Amino acid sequence: MKVMKFRYIISACLTALLFCSPAFSQQYLQSQRMLESGREYADVSVSSVSIDGQKAIRVNFSASEDLHFYADGDNVLKVWTEPQPQGSSVVFPESRPYYDRFVQKTVPVYSGEFDVVVLLAADVSGTVETEVNVRGFACTSDSCLPPATIDFDFSADASDASQWPAADIDIPEAAAQPQSGPQTQQAQEVGSDSSGLLKYLLLALLAGLSFNVMPCVLPVIPIIMNRLLDQAREHRSRSITLGMAFCGGIIGFFVMLAVFGAVFQAVTGSVFQWGDQMRYPGFIAGMSLFILVMALFLFDVFAVGIPSSVSSKSGSGKGLGGSVGMGFFAALMSTPCSGAILAVVLVWTQTQPIHIGLLVFLLLGIGMALPYAVLVAFPKLLKSIPKPGMWMEHFRKAMGFVLLIIAVKLAASLPQQRLENLLLYAVFLSFAVWMWGKWVNMTTPKKKRYTIRLAAVIIAVVAGFVILPVEKDIVDWVEYDAAAIETAKQNDEPVLIKFTADWCANCKTLDKRVYKDKDVAALIDELGILAVEADTTLNTYPASIDLKEVYNEPGAVPLTVYIGNDGSVTKLRGIYSKEALLEVIDN
Repeated sequence: MKVMKFRYIISACLTALLFCSPAFSQQYLQSQRMLESGREYADVSVSSVSIDGQKAIRVNFSASEDLHFYADGDNVLKVWTEPQPQGSSVVFPESRPYYDRFVQKTVPVYSGEFDVVVLLAADVSGTVETEVNVRGFACTSDSCLPPATIDFDFSADASDASQWPAADIDIPEAAAQPQSGPQTQQAQEVGSDSSGLLKYLLLALLAGLSFNVMPCVLPVIPIIMNRLLDQAREHRSRSITLGMAFCGGIIGFFVMLAVFGAVFQAVTGSVFQWGDQMRYPGFIAGMSLFILVMALFLFDVFAVGIPSSVSSKSGSGKGLGGSVGMGFFAALMSTPCSGAILAVVLVWTQTQPIHIGLLVFLLLGIGMALPYAVLVAFPKLLKSIPKPGMWMEHFRKAMGFVLLIIAVKLAASLPQQRLENLLLYAVFLSFAVWMWGKWVNMTTPKKKRYTIRLAAVIIAVVAGFVILPVEKDIVDWVEYDAAAIETAKQNDEPVLIKFTADWCANCKTLDKRVYKDKDVAALIDELGILAVEADTTLNTYPASIDLKEVYNEPGAVPLTVYIGNDGSVTKLRGIYSKEALLEVIDN
């Protein structure tokens, strides 16, 4: 018995030593977490395998569901060995198509669990020792993770078949490519990266230049031109200083974006992407209202008064700040129309060293500022610009309508209820701005001016708190589906159908009085009632057709139809109380 126990102990110790030994872990399996951010991750493991009798190094990727690696482009997934075994080749799996909304096109990606294989030569012998390197850049549908590089020390005896277990891995035809030597590969990468970098730098400069003809910037060009013409009348040195300050404001905006992206990546561990902010209704609403106010400014609904201390020579410091601010504002105004360009640039620069990212954004700013710098450096060119007159006033106001179009396009992406609230609030805000700008001016007695403008601010703020918030549905509504309703009836399940429409004011009143009530929502949930929201906004909608043909109603809404589990049908028309609905449901 003692001998048997001794053998078990010796066997367990040897097994533990075998599994813990570096040789075992290198030959059979090594694993590292390559990328991680919140719930998103990518694990990579390396092992020695045999595929249809051919020895190979298996690099297995296991990523979270929403994560994908790029199979093409500058951020392609890379796997290589140093030094590479003689005659080896790397085989990638077949990619799948994925629509990348940031570049707005379909791109090939790898996702989920997949294998990259380093096939060794058929006549490989002796000990295979190499370093397996993996470099990757991965994104989800919402954000990107910082690029990462990991490496594994691999060692396995080619003559020991036990170290190369069989693996069932599909090798795509024509996918295996010989590895180039380390020096050759490095030289190719350096050459391609250098030419690619120059291409990106040139594109950044041209992209910045194109921002000046964006529809979002056109409305402020008359203001900029007036400012440059006024500055041209100043002393030459001061004119150049103010003009360069304006250009500095433009460049400063883009440098600020680059710095923000770098800080965001360092703090959060994920890549900031221009466009993420568009997922927040508050940001969209704020931008739309800001552009609306700027349109009102172009319509001369209000004016920005400049104190004499600023416009005089003694106010040169503030004049300089005003030039920087105007440049910053011009760059800011370009962003709603240049979002696609900025999204791509932001993602790409955050996969590069910090100095490259700063340089690209610096060139974006220089490109946008270049025309104004030329006009400042050669003021005679300003003489070729038509003199200010009525045409400029007409152009200025016409550009106000362009801003309104941009504001409407932005707001159109909001959900229906938020959009309705925003449009209503826009009327109150416009009234408050008109009250601020037209009811008083700089000649109005100070007390009266402050009182009226304070009232305008109060109107805008109170209206915002009252109108803009959107109450969330506490009833779990489903879209109208006649088949789902019929199935519920066959299963003796109660059904509540709320016929409504976007243009129906009484429907919204009914929602607030009845369906936002916690008692009503709790009872619907407790009894397992199928709550159906039947949209009859247009007469072609299925709910509109069934309202007349199935439920024999003329089409007036609001209308609520309750079908009990016994098949009984009760109809509530118009606006009713929550007690009326609860009584119908309880009975």
